[in-house]
Amino acid sequence: MLAVVLRGLAQVVFSDRPAVGLLVVAATAAVAPWSALAAVAGAVAGTAAGRVFRTSDDASWRAGLSAYNPAVVGISWGGVLARQEASAGLFPLALGAAIALDAPLRRASARLGLPPLSAAAVLTVWLSFWVFRAFGQDLWAYPGLLPWGEAGVAAAIVLVAASTLWTAPRAALTTTALVAASVAVWRWGLGEPGLGPAGLWAFTVAPAAFGTSAVFLRDSRLGLLAGGAAALLGAGLWIAWVVSGAAGVLPPVLAPFVLGVWVVLWGVARRWGAEALDPALGLAAGLVRRARRRRAPAVVLTGAGVSTASGIPDYVSGAWLDPEVPVADYAHDRFLASRACREAYWNACHRFRRHTVAARPNPAHRALAELERRGAVAAVVTQNVDGLHQAAGSRAVVELHGNIEGLRCLGCGLRYAWPRDEVWLAGDPLCGACGSWLKPAVIALGEDLPLDAWAAADEAVARCGLLLVVGTQVAISSAAALLAAARRRGARVVFVNTGPVLAPVGPDDLFLRIPAERTLPALALLLDCPTDTRGESRWPR
Repeated sequence: MLAVVLRGLAQVVFSDRPAVGLLVVAATAAVAPWSALAAVAGAVAGTAAGRVFRTSDDASWRAGLSAYNPAVVGISWGGVLARQEASAGLFPLALGAAIALDAPLRRASARLGLPPLSAAAVLTVWLSFWVFRAFGQDLWAYPGLLPWGEAGVAAAIVLVAASTLWTAPRAALTTTALVAASVAVWRWGLGEPGLGPAGLWAFTVAPAAFGTSAVFLRDSRLGLLAGGAAALLGAGLWIAWVVSGAAGVLPPVLAPFVLGVWVVLWGVARRWGAEALDPALGLAAGLVRRARRRRAPAVVLTGAGVSTASGIPDYVSGAWLDPEVPVADYAHDRFLASRACREAYWNACHRFRRHTVAARPNPAHRALAELERRGAVAAVVTQNVDGLHQAAGSRAVVELHGNIEGLRCLGCGLRYAWPRDEVWLAGDPLCGACGSWLKPAVIALGEDLPLDAWAAADEAVARCGLLLVVGTQVAISSAAALLAAARRRGARVVFVNTGPVLAPVGPDDLFLRIPAERTLPALALLLDCPTDTRGESRWPR
């Protein structure tokens, strides 16, 4: 419970680390002690309500998101509590309003494909402002503000800067530059002394720039550009709000930040897809970066789900099999024992090959090829037999189950091209070198994997720091063995699948339930390897 409360406080600076939550409390206390106390009370109330009333899913609750808006409301009510007037008794009602508004606003923003941010806190603060004004009181009056003067302000800035640097260094440095620019404009452009209004740089520029680039487009080139755009847009809204006189009716508080971020993220989602904004995808991108920095680039294990968007039926669906033939008759031992089973197997492979011949690589294949070219992916180990990874441009491809485009002699292993006619209907195709049967060069049920393919796959997994498991249920023993080997060697695991997997999912694993053809291009975008809608590279190599 304590860790969740601290994560909720850390969410104020877009982190989920409990230690950052402590830094946030300390920074707030340095300038407004009662606000720090009220923020803690708000975080505790939000955390408790989230658990009791189940207002969010378990993952969101553990990340402290239920505590975030009540904590922000607590900060805004610090002056009321500091005055120790009867109106302070309304504070629990304000927290209750923030908690009550959070869930419906979260659902509404999800329908729009946007994060809720602090919308619930903004509405609650506005409501509080109106109530106080109706009774002739000032919500913002704060006796004893800045008890340690400029030293307290400096300490708060240092603590917040440390929090952001700890959370996302690249985004923090960019945010610092933007904040410095806003302060410079205020001091030298407008001729005003000091840091200028905190509403401009602390509650608008800083959260817009840092939140956009550190959370939603984490540490990517696009994230830094989008963060700058959100900060500029938010600053423009804040200035227009104040200059127009609207602040006297409705204080801007965090509204310019929220609106600026929403507009920019809406534009990003329209251009590159909402998947790019998923914080979980940002975490996956961070794991890929870390593995590359450690010189143990990611290895990708792919299955049928990578190729379904290319029009190739899921292998396990059996769409390419003859429903009149028992599935057991397609096994390797039946191929060796029965002429009828051999013919059925040839017919099934022929039907499957018709799909692969007409298929073209989809954005998932092309994104993986681009990630390999940029050094973020060391190899692709695939259970697919369609050759689409190679067609997209991937070079380090290990085909565990062979390739449908060729034939293989069961005696000497000699390779042949696929015959033009359905010659297997007249009799068993034979090897011209040794006279043994030919067979489509894909692995049948019960057939041993090629030793060279298995050795290459095992070597690739042995060197990786991250295993991306994409579009496969890990139902086949070879895939399960590679996953287990990666875990034994300390690699992190990220699953990308729209359905369940048969392998155990560990507490440190990420699971992205988004189709591969949308997830992988978005991942490439966050790794500064963006591709167009066809998955082709958009930036020079």
